[in-house]
Amino acid sequence: TIEFSNPRTTSIKPFWFMRHGQTADNKDHLISGQRDTPLDAKGRNQASEAGEILKNLDIKKIISSNLSRAKETAELIRKELDVPVQIVKELAERNWGAIDGKPTKDYKTRWDGNYEPQEGESFSVFRERVQKALLEVINEDGILIIAHGGTYRVLMDFIGVSHISFGNNPIPNNATPLYFIPPATDGDI
Repeated sequence: TIEFSNPRTTSIKPFWFMRHGQTADNKDHLISGQRDTPLDAKGRNQASEAGEILKNLDIKKIISSNLSRAKETAELIRKELDVPVQIVKELAERNWGAIDGKPTKDYKTRWDGNYEPQEGESFSVFRERVQKALLEVINEDGILIIAHGGTYRVLMDFIGVSHISFGNNPIPNNATPLYFIPPATDGDI
């Protein structure tokens, strides 16, 4: 469970977030970005196991990125939960342009807010896109967001859990559900 601390998020309801299941790019330590890579066998298994964990919780809707790895994860979980899935393309991973598909070890500084990928998306555009989408989707009860590591990093900054220090802000393991709750107010017990 992660508690919000950013005053901009006081009207946001508690929600779940989960990074998609594993893909071949994850296994091979490649930058996926907007490459539309599907889940591998392990990723499908991870998604099904997450669905088992989540099925007895009060999740009413799944909101997923439009990329295949997130949509497939959402669909496998939907089968367990029997809830609708809404696709929100603005929650997609950052477009890394020319470095999509390249080894992550060769681009350790890519999460630096000043890094501008050739033919890709600037950090400020990516952050604005994701934050706007988050404001629109996490205002209902019982939401599960299925997206990406970059989306998670923006989310963490957005809710005030951590400042964007991407080298020190680890992403969750694939298909690991995380629960986010707003801070208690004076009227809460």
